[in-house]
Amino acid sequence: MFFIIAVFVRIVMICVAHIVDTHSTTNKYTDTDYDVFSDAAHHVAAGNSPYARHTYRYTPLAAYVCLPNVWVHPLSGKVIFCICDIVLGLIYWSFVDL
Repeated sequence: MFFIIAVFVRIVMICVAHIVDTHSTTNKYTDTDYDVFSDAAHHVAAGNSPYARHTYRYTPLAAYVCLPNVWVHPLSGKVIFCICDIVLGLIYWSFVDL
């Protein structure tokens, strides 16, 4: 039951973030770092280094994780991060359940 609620809440929050980010001119729900990851993914998709973006200071893995933002949909990276969050929660829960 907790798993279903966790997935539902994340889906709702991705939708809320998208609505706020597209309709608000003063406030933004999505963190700036996600935009940096997405922009770095565009560099990687073009065959360049993610460090071609002058403010990129993260692991290149973050840019590669966000590559579906370029190929599929701009929200794909958020879905991937949410899936990873759910999987880690299940792993942690398995430690408690021992």
